[in-house]
Amino acid sequence: MKRIFLVIVAVAAVCQAFAAHTVQAVFNWADPQSLHPAFNAPTAENRYGEYISKVTFTADGISLLIDDDAVKEGSQKARFLYGYNTRTVEMRAYPGSDIIIDAPENMTVARVQFEGAKADADYLTSYDEASTWSGQEWTPSAPAAQAKFYVTTTINCTRIVVVCTEDAGVDAVEADEEAGTEAWFTLQGVRLDKTPSAPGVYVRLKGSKACKMIVH
Repeated sequence: MKRIFLVIVAVAAVCQAFAAHTVQAVFNWADPQSLHPAFNAPTAENRYGEYISKVTFTADGISLLIDDDAVKEGSQKARFLYGYNTRTVEMRAYPGSDIIIDAPENMTVARVQFEGAKADADYLTSYDEASTWSGQEWTPSAPAAQAKFYVTTTINCTRIVVVCTEDAGVDAVEADEEAGTEAWFTLQGVRLDKTPSAPGVYVRLKGSKACKMIVH
């Protein structure tokens, strides 16, 4: 009789949710040279840095754009600035600007963390009216491929951290699966017709729990 040994991949993976792949991107305005594209940093002696209006920055497949076409005053376009009070480099965007964040293909924006002296709900308004703020962290009301913010008051921001998630194939299993029903999937989310016999790593779904398993 054929015997299949099921081994849990790792303690941390026991019955873990197989639903989400996560990508995090950091846009570090305090270090313009680390950005893509890179910029020169302003200094205490020359505090007004380069303009970044309509520049698309990318990190780990996530893109960020500051669209300030609605800002008529040329000197109030988005730019780098050396903050006298903070003693660090900041990104400054003015009222009327939009900050637009796009997730990679087949992913959604899960949360956005703004960091800086002036970079929270007092300075930014989300186009997602039902979204929530906790301090400087924003969470959408529903999964969406884009997060868009309107600058209501001039912001000084040192970092923006964006977290995006991707739904995997196991999420697509019908909700009417009975609690005791067992189903097997490949790591790519493809459902198998029967319990696998070929050696490899699979996902076993039983009820609402999904566990990564090794078949020997």
